[in-house]
Amino acid sequence: MEHQVQPSTFTILINVGIQVVNILLVFVIFAWAFGKPLVKNLQERDGLIKKLKAADEVYHQKIQEAEVKAGDIIAQGMARKEQIITE
Repeated sequence: MEHQVQPSTFTILINVGIQVVNILLVFVIFAWAFGKPLVKNLQERDGLIKKLKAADEVYHQKIQEAEVKAGDIIAQGMARKEQIITE
């Protein structure tokens, strides 16, 4: 049978500390490399969404105006029809 060596508590703590430093280092590199472009793209997307919402409001307003005009034209046509019938 082989004798297994148990790592000491100090060795375990050193290994955990090294892993924490590695994770922090990866996080810092990721934030530095991708953070600014990611934030920039998100801000551009937010601006685009605001423009699209404004355009959607204008679109709905134009549709309402067109429906009112269509109603007026139909009413004028009906009035003209009644005028022609009574003549």
